[in-house]
Amino acid sequence: MPFDPVGYEREVLRPLRKLLGALPGDLVTRYAVEPGMDSAQLEKHLRAVRALWNRKQANGQTSLGRVCQRMISADEELKRTAGARMTDPAWWREQARDYEGRLKPQHDQLVTDMRASYGGSGRITRTQLEMIAGTRAELGADRVRRAAVDAGLTVVDGVDLPAEPGLDRTAWADLREQLRTAHARTVVHLLHPELTRPFALVRLFEVPGAPTLRLDGATLRRRAQDAERTADSPAVRATKAALAILRTAADRGLDLRTLALYHVVEVVRSMRDEGMPEALLVTEAAGLGLTKDDAGLLVASLPPGRAAPARPADRVRELLAAGELAAARSELAALATTDPEHGAVTAQVRAATDRLVALLHEASAAATAGRETEAERLLREAAAIDAADSALALQLRRLPVAAALDVTAIPAGGVVRLAWRAPLSGSTDLRYRVLRAEDRPPAHERDGVVVADTAAARAEDAPPVARRFRYAVFVAAPDRAWSRPAGSGEVELLPPVVDVRLLAHADHVAGSWQAHPGAVRIALTRTVGRPPAGPADGTPVPVTGSSFMDSDVTEGVEHFYGLTAVYRAADGTERPAPTVVESVVPRGAATAVADLDAVPVTVAGRALLRLSWSGDGEVVLRRSGAAPGWPVGETVELTTMRGYGQPVTGHRRHDGGRSVLDTEAPNGHHFYVPFAVGGTGAVVGRPVAVGLSTPVRGLRARRSGDRVVVSWEWPEDVGLAEVTWTTPEGTTTRQLSRAQYADGCVLPVGAGGGTAEVRGIAVGPHGRAVSLPVAVAVSGLPARLSYAITRRPGLRHRLSRERIVTVRADRACAGLELVVVLAPGIVLPSTPEQGTPLAHWTGELAPGGTAEFAFELPASARAPYWLRCFVTRPADVVAVDPPLAQLKVAR
Repeated sequence: MPFDPVGYEREVLRPLRKLLGALPGDLVTRYAVEPGMDSAQLEKHLRAVRALWNRKQANGQTSLGRVCQRMISADEELKRTAGARMTDPAWWREQARDYEGRLKPQHDQLVTDMRASYGGSGRITRTQLEMIAGTRAELGADRVRRAAVDAGLTVVDGVDLPAEPGLDRTAWADLREQLRTAHARTVVHLLHPELTRPFALVRLFEVPGAPTLRLDGATLRRRAQDAERTADSPAVRATKAALAILRTAADRGLDLRTLALYHVVEVVRSMRDEGMPEALLVTEAAGLGLTKDDAGLLVASLPPGRAAPARPADRVRELLAAGELAAARSELAALATTDPEHGAVTAQVRAATDRLVALLHEASAAATAGRETEAERLLREAAAIDAADSALALQLRRLPVAAALDVTAIPAGGVVRLAWRAPLSGSTDLRYRVLRAEDRPPAHERDGVVVADTAAARAEDAPPVARRFRYAVFVAAPDRAWSRPAGSGEVELLPPVVDVRLLAHADHVAGSWQAHPGAVRIALTRTVGRPPAGPADGTPVPVTGSSFMDSDVTEGVEHFYGLTAVYRAADGTERPAPTVVESVVPRGAATAVADLDAVPVTVAGRALLRLSWSGDGEVVLRRSGAAPGWPVGETVELTTMRGYGQPVTGHRRHDGGRSVLDTEAPNGHHFYVPFAVGGTGAVVGRPVAVGLSTPVRGLRARRSGDRVVVSWEWPEDVGLAEVTWTTPEGTTTRQLSRAQYADGCVLPVGAGGGTAEVRGIAVGPHGRAVSLPVAVAVSGLPARLSYAITRRPGLRHRLSRERIVTVRADRACAGLELVVVLAPGIVLPSTPEQGTPLAHWTGELAPGGTAEFAFELPASARAPYWLRCFVTRPADVVAVDPPLAQLKVAR
């Protein structure tokens, strides 16, 4: 085997850079001697190793250069004592046997030490293994790994355990106390109190697909709802308080999985710091609910233990870091003034005190200026410096909660809908009071009519009509003062008419509606062929109560009716509501639609349902989960039609004599019914039953040799998947259940690749619902084109500059474009642009067929240089280089 200088530097030289003692006695490793080398190979190999040492030691200022200087010095001594025997294979075998015999006691002792240190968890991380190997250069990394195996240890990749909970110290301490009162061993058990089986938590961030529990916002909300329905007790109150802390943390972006893992790590680490052996630590971690593998991995991945402070000044620093300024001052008072660190820690305590004073001053200024959010943040930052200061807690309680954000009040029919955003506050259990006042904004939490006291960030109000009001939202938190008002703009409620119904006949139109009780009258106008421009535009139509009859109509022409509810303000003036416009076309009886068709399609990446039918009359489509209760051809009132299911919306167009409408369709089984509108109602058409399920997500394909694994994420409502696999050899279809899926669907794949289409299937009481297909392409293997660069045979061609390129393909290749380049120097060109083109060839090759073309070396070519052939087209063909001797010209 040729000497590999790069591998030798990596495996032999670099690990010795930090070595303090003598070089390891393993001569076989030091000289990288391979078993089976004969005398000639040994002599050549030793020359190469010594040449590398000499090149590297030229820069003696580097750590690698110093290692090579030591290698050369030891080599000189060995050549003096061993001499010519260094090229004798038998001498090297003898050296290997002797060295292994000398190392056995060290190996056995290392096995004993590793079993004692890591046998409790049965695991050792690669980082720990590398650390041990770095201190035992005599053994080497391979022997250290063998010692770990002999000690019965499993080598694992350690995981990065969280060092912080992601909460401030006060919230974290509160959460731990609430967990104890709630009898929840961990955050996981708080969110999943029904949990009885072990769970994986450590491997959650390292191994995709590891068995884990959901620790997310949806789980948190469901758990909070369950807690609200549970009978009150101290444990239930603690559970609610803990969940409120988690909700605040999750709202601020904290990953609950990280928090849950940190809690377990903290408990186990505290036991380790108190001296508990590894075996018991694994048992304790499993007792917290972790699987046995997870418990062992956690213990193996724990960072080194924290040493106790060796000096009194360190205790002062610890208290400052823990946010206990008052305790740090007490420790400082007890610290001898002669202590060499007295001045340094005094300065640190003074700096913390100055920072605390500055924060309180800034918080006071922010509160005075009405910047409650900033004031609260500053006070909480101050509390992190001196958490035991009761005056800080009192000041925070006296600070008003920040005002609500983005308050809106929007009239909607007969009510006003209000919405706002919660303020940026660390307080939990916020409550809101909404007040209304006429012609002015409410000034404080008792000024006006109380509309709502709620924990939700929304409310509704039904105020008197035709009056101008303003709303304000006030925020409160437990033990905190009310916020200042957050007001809305001026609002006047003028409800328009609703539930307008028009019934068209060939010679008249009848209509009805519902109006707010506060309306004094309804103004009705009619326009023909166009909508009215305003409430006064058009021909007035008499009304009787909540209906009208209009006989002045023209059949087949669209008639628009504008209905305006009018209200009377406090000053006696009339206030019109927004005009509601409805249209209708007087016409004769309609004909039932008998050929409705429904096809799932994908348009611009969106999954839609394409509905089409013949004819271009007025057709209304309705969708319902239940079949229609009328026979095809029956005429029903328009109000009855509107009561069936939901309207099917979408843009209607005409295509080839058919009306076409693309619509977003919900999953599940639904009946689509066409109603042809005409005469005195709507004629029921032939319904179409459609079953749709959710498409699979995250479809991906991973190819390995002659097989491909297709995997995806299952939607919740899908229990089966239909996989269609299309290749140049043909198409196959198979179905998989969730149980059969395991880690994916395995398919055979050839050189031509293929395309996999997956449809999700949901089975319900009405039958199967099938989703639109999701596809992923699997690329084929590229064609391989081998080539050789040679001279023509014969003595007279030995000095010729002509070269012959012979190419061969493993399968048919059309449209081939090849280029041969010359690149001077010692670096092999990796792209055509790194050389000078000497020849181009285009053509095609049959499977196993060959082709030849010639080129001439330029007279200016001087060694060393490289010749190399590249495929420039097509992209699915790769060139396979011949031996380097054909490509490199060294002389």
